[in-house]
Amino acid sequence: SIYSGWVLYHELTRQYRSKAISIVKSIASSSAEIFMTRDTATIQAVIDQYVEIEGVFYIAVDDRGGEIIAHTFAPQVPQAVKNTLASVQRVPSGGSGSDRESVQVLESEGFLNVSAAILGGLAGYVHVGMDTHKISGLIWSTIIRTQLITFLVFLGSIGISYLLIRSISRPIGQLREYARNVANHDFSARLDIDAKDEIGDLADSMRSMSNELNSFIAELEAAVSKATGELQDALSFQSAIVDNLADGLAVIDTNGNLLRCNQALLNMFGYTLPELVGRHWENLFDANIHPYIGSLVASHQNISRSPAGPFEGAIGSDDPNKAILGRRKDQSRFPLEISLTCALMQDQWHGIAIIRDVTVRHQMHKTITEAQASLERRVEERTAALVQTNKQLEREISERLLVED
Repeated sequence: SIYSGWVLYHELTRQYRSKAISIVKSIASSSAEIFMTRDTATIQAVIDQYVEIEGVFYIAVDDRGGEIIAHTFAPQVPQAVKNTLASVQRVPSGGSGSDRESVQVLESEGFLNVSAAILGGLAGYVHVGMDTHKISGLIWSTIIRTQLITFLVFLGSIGISYLLIRSISRPIGQLREYARNVANHDFSARLDIDAKDEIGDLADSMRSMSNELNSFIAELEAAVSKATGELQDALSFQSAIVDNLADGLAVIDTNGNLLRCNQALLNMFGYTLPELVGRHWENLFDANIHPYIGSLVASHQNISRSPAGPFEGAIGSDDPNKAILGRRKDQSRFPLEISLTCALMQDQWHGIAIIRDVTVRHQMHKTITEAQASLERRVEERTAALVQTNKQLEREISERLLVED
């Protein structure tokens, strides 16, 4: 708009200048005798016929002394015009023909003044003022119309762009919502896009992908459910075996702390599970177990560092005098037997101890020992009685033989 205004201003100014020059030359050359006689009425009639020309602001005629003879203002000439006319360069009489016929153009605020000498300035000067306010008004009206048209085009473009963008963004929004539902494993959502363009191809691909994902996830869930059920059955089976073992079971880390134990071990030592888990397992035994456990742990540590395999060892004896004593929660002692092995679980070596209460076995061993001693004593007594009886029989036989003799 600024460029258009600049072009219009210079083009209209050039046209106004050309039009004013044509008018002043026409007036100055066509009616020279009228100006020489200074017939004011005739001069006024001559200049009035040019006022109707578009863009003409005023026409004035003055003599060689600068006194205005005729003008088109009503009622008087404005001071700005007087100042402009006074600044017109007066050509002295007797000058060259080219100077006498020269045209002067002066630009003032609001108008353009074009002056021409009549008969080389002897009969005065004719001045034509072109209204430059019309140029500014025309330029501003053109700019406003241009801006209005541009604004309307802009609004139309926004409307068309909105419709185009919505026609694209709406299916994209549906695709995004559908993708979010698929990500949340909601495969029941529908995607109503039947376009034949790239978005339609993308929608078909997403529907196909959703169906494949639904089938894959269903198969995966079935496999996971089956594996979970088998694992739960295996864990239940193992837990049932561990919990129903007659002997105590303890899982120990490399520091000797108890990680897990079964109910038989809790019943054996009189502890609850929270009281026992986390304690050092040597605290469950009397002092005489420590040397054996220390040697087993040292052997376990040496062997567990090598790929030779797990270590296995046993502590205990059927001899009550050499029995390993366990210490219950109430500080009572009881004989026991320990079987220790080591296994690699979760990239760490753990000790697995089977602890058996051998109190009954030791009691039976003691009973058998006592019965054996009693039996040996009775055999000795019976043997002594038989020897005595034998001796008595031998005497009787000897006596009978003597009597027979």
